[in-house]
Amino acid sequence: MKLRVRPTGKALRTLIIVAFATVVVVIAPNTAPADPRGDAVRSAFPFQVIGPRTWNDVNAIAQTVAAVDGVEHGRVQITATAEVRKIRALGFRVELVPDAPNAATEGGISVEAFPPADANYHDYGEMVAEINSLVASKPAIARKLSIGTSYEGRDMPVVKISDNVTADEAEPEILFDAHQHAREQLTVEMALYLLHQFIDLYGTDTRITNLVNSREIWIVPDMNPDGGE
Repeated sequence: MKLRVRPTGKALRTLIIVAFATVVVVIAPNTAPADPRGDAVRSAFPFQVIGPRTWNDVNAIAQTVAAVDGVEHGRVQITATAEVRKIRALGFRVELVPDAPNAATEGGISVEAFPPADANYHDYGEMVAEINSLVASKPAIARKLSIGTSYEGRDMPVVKISDNVTADEAEPEILFDAHQHAREQLTVEMALYLLHQFIDLYGTDTRITNLVNSREIWIVPDMNPDGGE
């Protein structure tokens, strides 16, 4: 014979309260927000993890379920919340990435200049000014055109160099393009270097003069102005 006990109204309310409290106790520790400067963060923030050296290290970070945004030179860029605590437990240093200081605003997009140590690199405006100066110095062999505008509306210049620069001659054509990816600023400098070689040395250097006279040379110094800026 089975004995069935029907709880009274008071007993039933007590059971419901206990069950609800149990659920809260289980869920709350996993979802409670904390300060971003501590082990967890209130919402997803960008961090950099300092110390990983191998792909096993990177995989261990990824297994915490943090979003791995980039890997470079012993540093891993992540977007994370409470996973920060697990990554620190792996023995790595984790630093919150601050907002860029002194960033100018261009069309609602943050633009940061090169740091002082890299000030000799050409930003977009300096690159355009350099191109304009070079083309103006020898307009008979150099002509500035455009391949269009970037997503954010920046002009993308192309320079044609030839002895008959306004004509479409039956000559071999050579194309140099630079700065495919945002961090390839050095390639912009190489494109400007080539422009200086072909334009500045034309008429004085026999090899350069022969190249310009026998070819149509096209140079696009910046394929990714938005990324560079």
